[in-house]
Amino acid sequence: MSDALWTRLTAPFPALAVTWDVVSVDAAVDEAVVAPRLRREAIVERLDQHCGVAGWSVTFTPFANGAVGCTVEIAGVRKSAVADALMAGPAATADAALAVSAASFGLVVPPAAVPQRVAFDAEAGIALHDPELVGDHVAEAGAGATAGAATDAGPADAPMDPASAGASDDDSALDVHAADVEARGLSREGLVMIDRLVERLKESGHGLQAARLLVRYGGYGKDAEAARALYGALRALLKRGDDVEVEA
Repeated sequence: MSDALWTRLTAPFPALAVTWDVVSVDAAVDEAVVAPRLRREAIVERLDQHCGVAGWSVTFTPFANGAVGCTVEIAGVRKSAVADALMAGPAATADAALAVSAASFGLVVPPAAVPQRVAFDAEAGIALHDPELVGDHVAEAGAGATAGAATDAGPADAPMDPASAGASDDDSALDVHAADVEARGLSREGLVMIDRLVERLKESGHGLQAARLLVRYGGYGKDAEAARALYGALRALLKRGDDVEVEA
């Protein structure tokens, strides 16, 4: 791999490129330790942009214990890693394995991104908020993440893990516009909690039922009380799954 390519690949990523995985839970105090990693989309965009779609590849190997192995090849160089099974499911575990493999090539989270403790909803199995990245080493959005001229090719399709391949265009029904959220008196933390529940429901095959609830409540809810009711309904759906009927 040339020095020029290495420099482009390892340019700093913005805070928006970081996501967090629950790695341990302290049920006694309703807290969890979350660890940072680069989002799959950020990694794929960076590699497509500077290597070209045909210039890199990735393969995944699932294991019986829920762990996922990942091998990334760039310019004839291969790096492999294994990610332990995550609470969020096989798709998140595959994304974590990709992030570890990519880190071997220098695609890493900002230095300010370190494991932290956050509030945790044990019944729903989700962290209630993500840590905020602060400090001089956090790149501004767009700085470094998309440096250089983009290739004509779009994001890689084939390399992605099978668990995420089943997502359909119907999931777009879950995209909620939050332009007027502040006017409704809703908190950012509350919206994150709702978003997390919706993502968990999509992963568990209940995306359509979640979408119906969002439609019923008018997105995040017309006010804080409605948002709390929506959260409760989504949480009940996650806990009981197919036993909960949601009318269209």
